[in-house]
Amino acid sequence: MSHVRKEKHIVDKIEQARELLRIVKPHITSQATRTIKGQMKAGDYDGAITGMKRIIRRKGINND
Repeated sequence: MSHVRKEKHIVDKIEQARELLRIVKPHITSQATRTIKGQMKAGDYDGAITGMKRIIRRKGINND
């Protein structure tokens, strides 16, 4: 994977994580929000995305 493609991949993960947070934020506690933001600040976008997808699935949230 070239350097440019790797950066694009990271940017895509960041954008996906931000969009998912926007969707789940009204449905989760402030502590869960802080946890997800902490994962994102630490660079664990995959973990944050996985956790938010799990929340969406468990709570049956539509991302309209």
